[in-house]
Amino acid sequence: MDLLQSIKSKRAKQKKKDPVARDVFTRVGWIVRQNGLDEGFLRMLDPAANDAWQTRLGAARVRLKTRTELPLFFLATQEEYRLIRAILRAVDNPYLEFANTPDEILWCRYLFRLNPAIPQDRLIRFHFETLVLHEQDKVGGGLAGVPPPGTGKRNLSP
Repeated sequence: MDLLQSIKSKRAKQKKKDPVARDVFTRVGWIVRQNGLDEGFLRMLDPAANDAWQTRLGAARVRLKTRTELPLFFLATQEEYRLIRAILRAVDNPYLEFANTPDEILWCRYLFRLNPAIPQDRLIRFHFETLVLHEQDKVGGGLAGVPPPGTGKRNLSP
């Protein structure tokens, strides 16, 4: 192989196509649209409402995530855009990138407080409620004075 062929093959290997990564805005926008979320969902995220969370998690169960196909980008209406931005401000942590349901958005902040270093493969595979159960078991039944979010409320899973 001559020098020219060698250079061409090296450049061809370097130009491998990287898949387009979906951003957090697209993920949250998809969740908002698929589940018909509105301003009422923001009230569930409000830290002042945390005092109302009195019940603990029920029986231990393992919930695996369902595979979801997100669009490459998300075109939001004006109302959706405001709601998405408000959710992104309220839940400002890296776990939001792995949420697939409104329930997981609600669990996101609490899970991050329990363990901010959960590996990506677990976040991708398991529902956040399952991960909260696991993390609470590791710390001895949960954080003192920090009840889990929305467990006594309605179940928003599809």
